[in-house]
Amino acid sequence: MQFLKNPIITHGRLLDAGCAYGDFLHALTKKKLNIELWGVDISRRSIEAARTLYQLPRLYGETMKEFILRKNIPQFDAITFFEVLEHMDDPMGFILQCKSLLK
Repeated sequence: MQFLKNPIITHGRLLDAGCAYGDFLHALTKKKLNIELWGVDISRRSIEAARTLYQLPRLYGETMKEFILRKNIPQFDAITFFEVLEHMDDPMGFILQCKSLLK
């Protein structure tokens, strides 16, 4: 994956929307970058598996809309979403939700 070969950020916060089992976030931990990793996925089962597999602390099993409504959600330097848009009823709405979380 190109992002792992050449990360566009090396410090700050990254949110992986639709993180599933957290494989991408886990791969980033191996890069030893100074990035605070966050993940959100609608599948609570996937999030529980990701927590068990990789011990990632900032994972949320909810929709992006629910995630945004949480208190104390920070702004992010980068947001990734791989193979997510094709599953959205409102892809533009999803993109605008992501945009609202960017610095």
